[in-house]
Amino acid sequence: MAENNIEKVITSREVEEEIQKAEKEGRPANFEGKTIESIHLAGKKISVPLKFPRATIKGNLDLGGTTMKGTLDLFGATIGGNLDLGRTTIEENLWLQRAIIKGNLGLRGAVIREGIYLEEAIIEGSLYLGGLKYKQLYADFSVAVAAHLSRQSNIIVPPSKIDDFFHPSEEKK
Repeated sequence: MAENNIEKVITSREVEEEIQKAEKEGRPANFEGKTIESIHLAGKKISVPLKFPRATIKGNLDLGGTTMKGTLDLFGATIGGNLDLGRTTIEENLWLQRAIIKGNLGLRGAVIREGIYLEEAIIEGSLYLGGLKYKQLYADFSVAVAAHLSRQSNIIVPPSKIDDFFHPSEEKK
C-alpha cells in the first residue's frame, strides 16, 4: 500500500487560531517547516513570538499595522508573494536570514525595536523602507543592491533618509 505523503496546507484562519491558542498557553506560535496558503493578520495585536523557520507561504504574508511582542522568525522561509510589514511594530527582532521573498518586502513606517537580520535573504521584488525605525541592521548590502539592480527591482528609500538607513542614529525609537 502506497503512503500518502501529501502535506496539509494550513489556511490563514488556522494560523490565527494557532496564534490564539499559543497566546492562551503563553508560548510562541510555531509553524516551522509548515506549508501555508497565505497569511492575513493586518492590524492584529499578537502577544507571542511568531516562528516560521523553513516554512513555505504560498501567497502573501500580510502583517501590516500589526503589533507583535517577541520576534518574527522567518529564517529560511519562502514567501510566494509580498511580505507586508508596513506600520508594523515588532518588539524584538525580525529574522529574515536565508528567506526567499518572491514579491515585495514592505517595511514603510515599521518599528523593529531590536535587530533586522537580512543576511543571505533574496527579495525578488522591491524593498520599501520609507520611515523604517530599527536598532540594528544586519545585511550584505553590496550583494543585495547588485542583485536588485541586475533584476531591475527597486530599493525605495526617501533621499533624505539614505544616510539614516545606512548609519542609524542611537535615537531610533
